[in-house]
Amino acid sequence: MEESLLDRIPENVKSLPDVKASAEEVSYANKSDQRSETKDELKNAQIKKLLSENERYREDTSLRKALATAFTMIITFWLLAVLLILIGNHCNHFNLSDNVLITLLVTTTANVIGMMLIILRNLFPSSDAPNDKS
Repeated sequence: MEESLLDRIPENVKSLPDVKASAEEVSYANKSDQRSETKDELKNAQIKKLLSENERYREDTSLRKALATAFTMIITFWLLAVLLILIGNHCNHFNLSDNVLITLLVTTTANVIGMMLIILRNLFPSSDAPNDKS
């Protein structure tokens, strides 16, 4: 029988290091490190997003409070002016016709109701609003 080629290899020969296997091990370790870095970056991005949303809600709330106060003051002064016009007309200082007084009262009522609706819709937005994109 013929002697096999493996039988002719001496026993004291050292095998060469498997470069490909060690390269794969290093690559796997690097990918694992990259995955953990990516997870950390993702967590940091989520935290930044939540902080910015929190700041936006805080600013929106302060703006809503300021607008509600401004609209309330405008409505108060508007009603006071209408009341003074009615009192002045009653005391015969203005002598306005009935049609003018009716128009004044109707437009004042519509303006007050409209402003209050704007304030209430802004302070208490509905979750099913068509403009809501979240």
